[in-house]
Amino acid sequence: MRKFIMSFFNKKANQTLDLSTQKVIYNQYYPCIYRTAYRYCADENIAKDIVQETFIRAFKYISTYEEKENGSFEAWLVTIARNEALKYIKSVSKRNETLIEEVEINERQLTSLEIEIINRLTLEELQEIIQELPEISKIIFLLRYVNDLSYKEISERLDLKENAVRQRAFRIRSFIQKEIQKERDHDEQSEMG
Repeated sequence: MRKFIMSFFNKKANQTLDLSTQKVIYNQYYPCIYRTAYRYCADENIAKDIVQETFIRAFKYISTYEEKENGSFEAWLVTIARNEALKYIKSVSKRNETLIEEVEINERQLTSLEIEIINRLTLEELQEIIQELPEISKIIFLLRYVNDLSYKEISERLDLKENAVRQRAFRIRSFIQKEIQKERDHDEQSEMG
């Protein structure tokens, strides 16, 4: 397979792949790309969409692939898939008005502090706070509270250590708690003034 793929790269730049070559590459790498996409979104249909976008992008820019710069062809495809998955997650988080309204938090997995924090916030306040988080924290928040994933599942999907995910979740809770306190202080100042 490697020789077959590399034979294409010995040809002229900007040349496109014929349909039969695209099918061979698609069939060869589909399982790996699907696993990568699924790890990020935990949804079969979305993962399939991400796979489709990955191959469209790869075939469009295949003439720019260089093994010396991009590593193996599979690694190049996995990078594209990861970027497409993160782009999807980012687009979902930008649709915050519908996304946050659909959040159904499984209270059995929440600590009393988490329940207290979330119950104090209106959806608009929660949306504003989430938008202030760094991108990886937004993703962890969404995977934890929207997709209801455990820390272990999140760590596997994001290829992070479980302890790192727990630390980020703690920082997210602390950040939200500080924002609530700021809001409470502001409200008290308004009432006094």
